[in-house]
Amino acid sequence: MTTIRSGKTCLLSSMSNILLSKGSNVDEELIFLLGRGNRIDYRFSDIGGQPEVFLGHHSLEIVSRFCALFGVEHNFIEGESPDLLPDLRGTLASGNPVLIWVEMALLPYLKIKPPAGAIHALTVTGERDGVLSIDDCYAPLSLYSDKVATHAIQVPFAQFNAWRESGYCRHAVDFQRLLGSIHRPRIELLAQGIGWACEDFLHGTPEAPASADVLLCFADDLAVMHDRYPGSTHPQVYSALAYNLRYFGTFWTREFLANALCELAAATGSASLPGLAQELRESVRRWKLVMLGVLKLPLTRKPAQQIDSLQRKISEILDVERDVYRAMKLAV
Repeated sequence: MTTIRSGKTCLLSSMSNILLSKGSNVDEELIFLLGRGNRIDYRFSDIGGQPEVFLGHHSLEIVSRFCALFGVEHNFIEGESPDLLPDLRGTLASGNPVLIWVEMALLPYLKIKPPAGAIHALTVTGERDGVLSIDDCYAPLSLYSDKVATHAIQVPFAQFNAWRESGYCRHAVDFQRLLGSIHRPRIELLAQGIGWACEDFLHGTPEAPASADVLLCFADDLAVMHDRYPGSTHPQVYSALAYNLRYFGTFWTREFLANALCELAAATGSASLPGLAQELRESVRRWKLVMLGVLKLPLTRKPAQQIDSLQRKISEILDVERDVYRAMKLAV
């Protein structure tokens, strides 16, 4: 791709960069909305005596739902392939860049320290003489900052091949077919996606509970979580939670919706949508305070008071957000 546009999440920005480079108007916001990215998953469990905590969206499912909406298959390929380089060359020759996931620890240019085993999406855009051209559309600089970097790197195939030993997998999408399947006007698609986001947040579906309820469940679990895994002895649990809140659970989901509301307002002349967009951006600020409070749990001398404060904050945020989503649903 000649231009690498920075995004707010690695897989969705990688996919939107490919589509935008081919003349489409499908950006991250639209992939998020039509892939029903406002569905939030939460897990708190023990695996082999070790805590596992996750809070946020699943970008793999967002991409799959987005592709399925337009009748295009999204194949997720894991494991070893003895014919990896010929396969990559064939895909690239057909006009399809290759989306991959690799372990973040293998990318020395990343400034942020991710949780162990965290993966990151990259785009293989070309190959020449065994050297792969790879774009990174979203390289966060700090957990505390919204600033990100982009990178265009050249990776010899021998080095790329070693990536497969740790976290490597591939997203196979026929981008040519996908481009030919998106015919409806963008504003119509945005309105549909915003309606789905409201449904997923307020009511949920048989497949996924309401995101507001999931976030409240997370808040309710904080005391149990800290009793079982005190911050003083398990700080990694709370740094992972903060990472989830920052990059998967709350921040950019509200920013995407705010951007979509402003675009819809400009197209329709709606007087109410800009105010709702501003409410969502204010909500991001409140969730940042929650994230910082979670990060401080391992340091506080009074964790019970800190947890009580966090639970109240989350409950108050969700009360406001429910009102915002109800108003959004009526407005679109």
